[in-house]
Amino acid sequence: MKKLVLHLGLPKTASTSIQETFSRNPAPLSKANYSYAKIAWPDGSFNSNHGIPMTVAFSDNWAGIQEIVRRGLPSDGLREHFLIQIKKAMKTDGNVIFSGENIPILPEAGLKSFCDLASGMGFEVLPIMFVRSPLEFITSMSQTRVRHGQPYAVRKIGTSERISKCLKLWSNMQCIPFGQSIRPPFSPFRVLIDLLGIGKLEDFKTINSNESLSDYSLRIIGFINEKIPLIVNGTLNPNRKYLDTAPLEAIKGEKFKLTKKELEDIFEFTVQENIALSELLGPQYCDLTLDCPDEHPPWTVEAMSHLKERLINDFGFTWIAS
Repeated sequence: MKKLVLHLGLPKTASTSIQETFSRNPAPLSKANYSYAKIAWPDGSFNSNHGIPMTVAFSDNWAGIQEIVRRGLPSDGLREHFLIQIKKAMKTDGNVIFSGENIPILPEAGLKSFCDLASGMGFEVLPIMFVRSPLEFITSMSQTRVRHGQPYAVRKIGTSERISKCLKLWSNMQCIPFGQSIRPPFSPFRVLIDLLGIGKLEDFKTINSNESLSDYSLRIIGFINEKIPLIVNGTLNPNRKYLDTAPLEAIKGEKFKLTKKELEDIFEFTVQENIALSELLGPQYCDLTLDCPDEHPPWTVEAMSHLKERLINDFGFTWIAS
């Protein structure tokens, strides 16, 4: 029976790197009798992340998705378009890989509909999920939201509910602790191809993406997003552009971490998430510590120099010394 590998993320577990590497390396995949699903958007472009096409095709909760708003896509016919594309990707005599870190957010009925479609086209679905520990996940998601135009805020966002839903739906789901997958000489991509038996790492030209933000970058971009929102009343702010703050991500400094004060607001939630993940998957999926620094790092001369360089070179500011 053909295999449909369903890489479920989760978010912030090197999913973009995995997706881009699979998408750009068809030859070694073909050699192993695999293909990576190629799903065209209505404008003819392709995105290696299948999360949005699957969300549109198999749920009703997709109005206002930022990428759809940014592209100015009409809602009429969008579901039918992506459903046709998904079916087209399944029309293969070999195995196929789908990947989307937000797929587990789909309602159970939507996930079942996808599985029924795959089964009807001769596939056995093999779900695989990388899982971050709760505090690491919250920290990383803070960066993702800021990168994509949202103000900086510490939110109670966990993974235990979506993991529980997926485990109930797929008894064969394989979970992998993200922390273990990044210990040298391993990487999430290498762990995945080893698990599937798809060639060797040297067969692929790996793509790395979404490096962690410095504390400086995250907080200044979050401030900009708060004062000049990217999305206003469901449409792109005419005074902003998508990813227009990307140059500020280059400001170097200490890696972003929550402070003890910021952790206070989510501490109990984080503890309960750790308990839930321990019961669902085991202690290897939990935080080793919930320790955080007292304060975020003060601006240094070097960091200010990086900020000045970005403002002058990327935003056209004139620097006037006071």
